[in-house]
Amino acid sequence: MKDKHFDFLILGGGLSGMQLALAIANDSFFNKYSIAVIEKDKKNRNDRNWSFWEKDHGLWDEIVFKQWDKAYFFGPNKALTFHLNNYRYKTIRSIDFYTLAKQTIESSSNIEWIEDEILEVNPPRKICKGKHTAYSANKMFDGISKSAWEHSKHPTVLQHFRGWTISSEKEVFTEDAFCMMDFRLRFEHQCSFTYILPYSSTHALVEYTFFSPETVPSQVYDQMLKNYITDQLGIEDYTIKEKEEGMIPMSTYPFHKDNQKDYLKIGTQGGWVKPSSGYSFKSTENKINKVIHNLKSNQALDKDLFKKRFLYYDRIFLRLLQEQNHRGASLFEQLYSTNSIDDIFLFLDEETTLFQEMRIMNKFEKMPFLKSLGKELMN
Repeated sequence: MKDKHFDFLILGGGLSGMQLALAIANDSFFNKYSIAVIEKDKKNRNDRNWSFWEKDHGLWDEIVFKQWDKAYFFGPNKALTFHLNNYRYKTIRSIDFYTLAKQTIESSSNIEWIEDEILEVNPPRKICKGKHTAYSANKMFDGISKSAWEHSKHPTVLQHFRGWTISSEKEVFTEDAFCMMDFRLRFEHQCSFTYILPYSSTHALVEYTFFSPETVPSQVYDQMLKNYITDQLGIEDYTIKEKEEGMIPMSTYPFHKDNQKDYLKIGTQGGWVKPSSGYSFKSTENKINKVIHNLKSNQALDKDLFKKRFLYYDRIFLRLLQEQNHRGASLFEQLYSTNSIDDIFLFLDEETTLFQEMRIMNKFEKMPFLKSLGKELMN
């Protein structure tokens, strides 16, 4: 069977694949190229929500479901409230993102959406085999092939979670403020917390999240959600409207080593999730911008995708969280209670200067980080 050939082949119609397709579709430079997005799922349901912070207006405002200008945080010892100043915290429902991306692709004369399951990928030859046909490309962007982070020695923590979008008769949620982290209800001694996005006074996403080396049994998430809704929110009667769950690696595994000339790993399997925070939406947007620049300037696809200095910070933090997971709540409390929200967002966005970074780090308890640094130097 003859391969179906394209200039650019995007494997996977998830966050990174669709963001890349949208960026290409909206740039006339790429009108002369043939592009395909191959995805096994129809992407016709709301299977998750993506949230991020940014200043004022942004690229995705037309599909932002809700945004907030205030946040609160509950640590082991402190309760904090933040005004986000020039920032806004925004959430996007995946179905709205998928719909926008698919409509844009369908209206593009040179981009094709193909429903197929990829069974085998050959990066050096830039060919792949699907259930229905085979494909080849001049450049391949792979968001589906797994990387070997699970079996590496590099510090890795798993962000695993389950969320319920609930509706209550009782007006209990503060609509203009979201909960970044609430550590008042923890599972055993693990770094685990509740995250809340209130859509109205009676309607919210309540999510129980772990940053831990191992996952937990399925029933644990449900029990922690039930306990939080009943004990912390004081809601006895509620309806679960939607459910979401996931597991995202927060790792400093060298994902870039899988990249080759004209072959680029993208998304989670390309290391595009910010290792120390688990956020992916804005990180993906920033990396897509660099990929587009690299394509247009005929440079290596992965040029400047990662900043070595921040990867080093992430390694130290993740090693500490991996080996002393019980310290997670106090570490985040130190971060949020001793720094401005502007400095925290800049740091997590990797936009701070070295002086600003040293000032932030100097506010943490020193000994745990020094031990983590020592172990990092020995590896």
